[in-house]
Amino acid sequence: ITAPAFSRRTDDDADGQGLSLPTEELHRREVPDVDEEQGAAATCAPTVQSSIVVHATPINDGPFAFLETRSGKFAVAVSLIGIFFLTISLSMGLTSRDDANDNEDAPLQEDDVLTRAAGNFCSSSTPLVFYGKYSTFCTQEELARGGTLQQAIAIAQEKQSRRGADVSILNAGAVRSEIRAGSPVTADTIYTILPFRDNTVSYLELTGSDLMRVIDNAVGYASQVVPLDSNYGGGYPYASGLRFDVNLSSATEKVLNVQVYDSQSQIWLALDTEDAKGKSYMVVTSSFIAGGGDDYLTDIEPLNMNVTDIGYTEEVVNYLRDLEGEWEPPELDQMSTTSFVAI
Repeated sequence: ITAPAFSRRTDDDADGQGLSLPTEELHRREVPDVDEEQGAAATCAPTVQSSIVVHATPINDGPFAFLETRSGKFAVAVSLIGIFFLTISLSMGLTSRDDANDNEDAPLQEDDVLTRAAGNFCSSSTPLVFYGKYSTFCTQEELARGGTLQQAIAIAQEKQSRRGADVSILNAGAVRSEIRAGSPVTADTIYTILPFRDNTVSYLELTGSDLMRVIDNAVGYASQVVPLDSNYGGGYPYASGLRFDVNLSSATEKVLNVQVYDSQSQIWLALDTEDAKGKSYMVVTSSFIAGGGDDYLTDIEPLNMNVTDIGYTEEVVNYLRDLEGEWEPPELDQMSTTSFVAI
């Protein structure tokens, strides 16, 4: 019987590396014959005996042989540690994402701070006409072209428009109160300055000539009583994407130099009042104005009108909630009234 081959190291191995020799060359013995009838073995003396000392070590050359080495065991340990920390990181990341989603879905509380006022937000109807009649912490310079709070709301509504409006239009009386510089702006703050909660966002598609007539109607409504009456002054128009000069002392045209901001070329262009090219403008406003409030739409038939169920006040809240940084009051060159001459 020939035994399997093993690695052998003999006493005569000078370099200590061992000799790999077949077993039958190192140790031979005869296998006794078996008497099948008696079941006894006949004794045979070995024909070869060796005094060689044999050290047998199995050769492990399978696919996982590396794992039995010191380097392999170290690599396994490092991998397990990496998997452990990766699992923890993924778990924390998923938890944070779930928390963030929960915060987004959480209902907004009225005392939740949306942003802070970077400057004074001043309220006015017509520029400066009624300055001093009502309590205000704003200066005449801040109100030189009208209420910066009214203008800021018009800008917010135009930027928040869901239909890519060209222009937003707001009547001054829709806005109440003021905001002092440095004050936190909460949802309740917006509900205070825009108290008409039943007002909804509305869209009007108008020709250039009709858009011009809207501003004429609004200025005419605000100045219908001489001297000017603050009760009608609430109809004075504020706009974003639209600017104009007002001269109430003029016997003919009180609204002059009307321009529309072109978002593609990023320049101000004269309002096309000839309607020669079939140009129309998408205007975002309130349901109050869309319903004929303050005479804005007198003798005007919009090409299209859509009165939505989206809260006008809530859209301003959403704008401020997504605003990065503090809420900046508009500069003079952002005011829709570029010049104003009173009666």
